[in-house]
Amino acid sequence: MNHSTGQNQDSKSHPTSWQAFGASVTGRGHLLQNKPGEDRFAVYQWLGNDPAGHLTVMICADGAGSAARSWAGAWMACRVVVQAVQERIGSRAGHSELTSPEAWTEARVKRLFERARRRIHSWSKILNAKPGDLATTLNLAVLGRDFSSFTQVGDGLIGYQVQDGQNGWHLANQPDQGEFAGETTFLTSPNWLDQIRVRTIYEPLERVFVSTDGLLPVILDQSSAQIHRPFVDPLFSALESRAIDANLKEASLTRFLQSDRLKSRCDDDLTLILANRIQDSVDG
Repeated sequence: MNHSTGQNQDSKSHPTSWQAFGASVTGRGHLLQNKPGEDRFAVYQWLGNDPAGHLTVMICADGAGSAARSWAGAWMACRVVVQAVQERIGSRAGHSELTSPEAWTEARVKRLFERARRRIHSWSKILNAKPGDLATTLNLAVLGRDFSSFTQVGDGLIGYQVQDGQNGWHLANQPDQGEFAGETTFLTSPNWLDQIRVRTIYEPLERVFVSTDGLLPVILDQSSAQIHRPFVDPLFSALESRAIDANLKEASLTRFLQSDRLKSRCDDDLTLILANRIQDSVDG
C-alpha cells in the first residue's frame, strides 16, 4: 500500500479538520541494486457530520533491509490498519467511537498491532517464507479534533507541533535504535510488545509528520536529537500555501524526495506524510 489515500464522507459532511498527504520514493541504494523499495504508507480520512467527528489516520512501515520480502510485510501492516479502521467505521456507531481518544488506548492499539502481526505471519506461509522474511517497522498517527494518538514499533519518526503560540516541534517518541547502526525492533521481532511506544496528546495540535528512518539524517538534528526546523518548516509552509493546487502537493513532495539535495545525504527509501490543521467550517 504505497502512495495510498482514502476518504469516506457523509453527504452532509464538513471539510475535515486536517489536511494530509504523503509520498514515498525508492532509495538510491535500492535503485543501484535494482531492488524494490521497502517502504509503504497509507493515509485514510473519515469525515463525519461535524468537525468533532473527523478522523485522520496516517501509517507508514519500513521493511527490514536484510529481509527477503520485507516490502510485503510493510504493505500488509499498512493494509491491516486501514481495513481495521474501515471495518469499525462501517459498524453501528463505530465512527463516533473511533473519533474519541478512548478508542485509541494503549491496550486497543496493541491489539491492532497484534492483528497486523498475525496477518504477516499468515501471509508468510502463503508466500512459503518465514515471518522474519517480512520484517517491518510500523508507525501510526491518529488525529482527531482535540486529541492525537501516536504508536510506533521500530525506528520511524513522528513529530508534532502544539497550538501553544510557541511553534515548537516535539518528537512523539525517541527513535528506537539498537546498540548497532541500523538495528531496531520489527513488528515480527519476538520482543516487539516490549518495545512498542504509545503516546496520546490531549490537546489540539497544529502540525504532524510521520516518516520512516530514511529521512533521519536531515529531519533530526544529530547534535541535539531535536527536530530540524529548517528542514521541516518549509515543507509545511508549502503545504499550507494556497498558491499550490492541492492535487499538485503530493507530486511536489515526491519531486522533493527525489531531489539531488536529499540523494546526497539519504541513501535509503524515503517516506514522509504531512498533516496540518485547517480551519473548521460549517455548511450554510
